[in-house]
Amino acid sequence: MAQIRSKQIADFLATVNWGSVTANDIANAADIDSRFGTVEGRALALESSVDSLEGALSAEISATNADVNAINASVDSLEGKAGSDLSSLVTRISNDEAALSTEISTTNSEVISLTTRVSSEEIARANGDAEINVALSAEIYATDADFTSVNLRMTNDEAALTAEIAATNGEVTSLTTRVSSEEVARDAADTVLQGNINTEKGRIDAILAGSAADLDQFAEVITYLNSLDAANDLDLVNHIATADAHFLALDASVDSLEGLTSGKYDSVDTRFGGLDAALAAEIAATNGDVSSIDTRISGEISRATSAEASLTTRVAAEEGARLAGDSYTAETVVGVVGAPLTPVAFNTLASYRGGVYDLEVYVNGLKVDFTQLTSNSFELNLAYDLEPTDKVMVIGVLA
Repeated sequence: MAQIRSKQIADFLATVNWGSVTANDIANAADIDSRFGTVEGRALALESSVDSLEGALSAEISATNADVNAINASVDSLEGKAGSDLSSLVTRISNDEAALSTEISTTNSEVISLTTRVSSEEIARANGDAEINVALSAEIYATDADFTSVNLRMTNDEAALTAEIAATNGEVTSLTTRVSSEEVARDAADTVLQGNINTEKGRIDAILAGSAADLDQFAEVITYLNSLDAANDLDLVNHIATADAHFLALDASVDSLEGLTSGKYDSVDTRFGGLDAALAAEIAATNGDVSSIDTRISGEISRATSAEASLTTRVAAEEGARLAGDSYTAETVVGVVGAPLTPVAFNTLASYRGGVYDLEVYVNGLKVDFTQLTSNSFELNLAYDLEPTDKVMVIGVLA
């Protein structure tokens, strides 16, 4: 028995590893006590934690009850305020309806006024078209008359210029003929002069041919005369007198021919100089006339071009304005629905011009702001609801 008890005591573990203990292990009392002490401590800590949670939960329940009471009080206050605001909203709606009615009446008056103004504008444009047509016809007639006058003056100037050129050509031809005649006469005079010179030379040679002495100089002639006897003095004197007379006549003829020829040449040169100056002056004057004609024609063409361009611009502008006035139209669209301060788009059957052209949108007769998206697409962003029965009217110029 003692052995068995010793064996059982030996089976008790000296140290228990509670993480790896098995069913066959026997824990010692100290470890068991320690283990139970740890478990008891944890149980007490858990109980304390539960007590703490119960206190926090109680506080949270109290706070929640206070919040609910505050919410109930706020709801009661909001319900009271909502009743007051609803009464104020009803009053504002009534005021807005009265203002809308007044605006609709004003807009209807404006539409009537606009219709009257459009009718007056159509009549004024028709009258303006008639005045423009009359002014245009008068301007065209005046321009045609100006061009006819210019053409006539150009024709007269061209005829005068042709006649002047023909006259100048005739004078040049006459001058050429006279110069040619003068050249022929001068050649003939030169021939006669040369014949006279040859004749006198022959006579002098004949005088000197009968002398055996060399008589090429006057000193030799005097020596020869002194050597002649008195019997031949009279014949020699007669021959010398005859030779002197021939020399004097020859000199006079040469002087006369030279004077005549020189005078004729001087006259021809003077006349040529005068004709050249007159021809240059005539050409310069003709060029000046032609330049003046060109300048005047250019000025007239420029003036007529400017006048035609101005008339074309004015007629085009008037046509555009008249077409715009003729295509002024209004279209009413229904079924446009939208919430306040929410962009609402709608389309029209007609296409309208934007930009500088008149374009307006009315809702139930009240003029409103809008955005034109395309020629027939628009967008509204109003502070109130749009209902299917609301009438949206677009007034403008057709595209």
